[in-house]
Amino acid sequence: MARNAGDGRRRLNGRGTVWEDAKAGRWRAQYYDRDGRRRTLSAATRAEVESRLTAALGARDDGRLGRLPTQTPSLREWLTEWLEQHHHTLAPSTRAAYNLSVRRISAHIGDVRLDLLDARRIKAYQTKERTRGLSEGSLLNDFRVLRMALRAAIQDAVIMVNPADGVKAPRPTRRVAEPLARDEVQSVLALAEQKGPMICALRRIYLTLGPRQGEVLALTWADINLDTGQVRFARSIRRDPGFGRYIKAPKTHDGTRDLRLDEATIKALREWRHEQRKIRVAAKTWNDGDWIFTGPTGKCLEADRDYRLWQSLLKEAEVRKVRVHDARHTAGTAMNEIGTDPRTIQAVLGHANVQTTLSLYVKPSVSRIAAAGQALADWYKAE
Repeated sequence: MARNAGDGRRRLNGRGTVWEDAKAGRWRAQYYDRDGRRRTLSAATRAEVESRLTAALGARDDGRLGRLPTQTPSLREWLTEWLEQHHHTLAPSTRAAYNLSVRRISAHIGDVRLDLLDARRIKAYQTKERTRGLSEGSLLNDFRVLRMALRAAIQDAVIMVNPADGVKAPRPTRRVAEPLARDEVQSVLALAEQKGPMICALRRIYLTLGPRQGEVLALTWADINLDTGQVRFARSIRRDPGFGRYIKAPKTHDGTRDLRLDEATIKALREWRHEQRKIRVAAKTWNDGDWIFTGPTGKCLEADRDYRLWQSLLKEAEVRKVRVHDARHTAGTAMNEIGTDPRTIQAVLGHANVQTTLSLYVKPSVSRIAAAGQALADWYKAE
């Protein structure tokens, strides 16, 4: 290592120059890029600036060196550019989620130049959002979007390192599923039968086959054969901010499945189809979408309306409040309770992986857990 005369600088054997800027309380480093332009780095300690210099020289020699500071976009500009690049490859729901994350991130640290973004600023953003009540799940979504966008910036040689790599990902607490017990399901279905054939059929499908809400609301009469009882789940209906309502195909091949309805559900659907035709004739306007579960003008039943109907039914049946999605957990847990094998439960629920079925959608009942110890003790005593 050689010392430059007069200013305390040290030249690292032709690989850049490092010196202490006592006035600013910082350490500096300079080197030349492949175009012969001089670049400057800054850090709080000598070890840190030398580490950054080593990384910069390695990136320069490998052709991975980022842009000059005057050419480097702000985080907001880069996130916007990155989203535009991937706009047509993302599903509407994903685009909506990414847009929301980008807006939140940009509101706090969007003006930071990309090469000046560091882990400290990212952590400060997360801390501020936590104090404002943002959930760990939303923070995790934001973090994933930021990390992906910064990785793309490295690939495009905009920056050399990903500051998000120095930040621990938020760890949301997984929401515990709350499947209904057998007696609760009986109460709900008994009351649903009194509410008319549409409500009866709707709730029976949820609780006997465990489909996702979007899959149920997307059902058309063409998807059901009332003679054989076969029902096909082949699409889902979603509504997202900025995109409205749209039809979404299953993520995997296992998501499309043909299942069999029970006799009570078939009976309710027959009665509802007859009643729906009467409503259609009497209606001034009718949306001819062939939807099974509809409002008064034939439009597909909205998810929020379905939720309100579900909560009203639970309340009147004096059953605890659970999500619509918990009906899916209820079906999975009940199938396990009656001895259905895991692979069959997986096929009914439309999971690509049986581990998802077992870890998230099948909850052992209290009675079976309580009986397990006694059963094992009896087995030990058996001759």
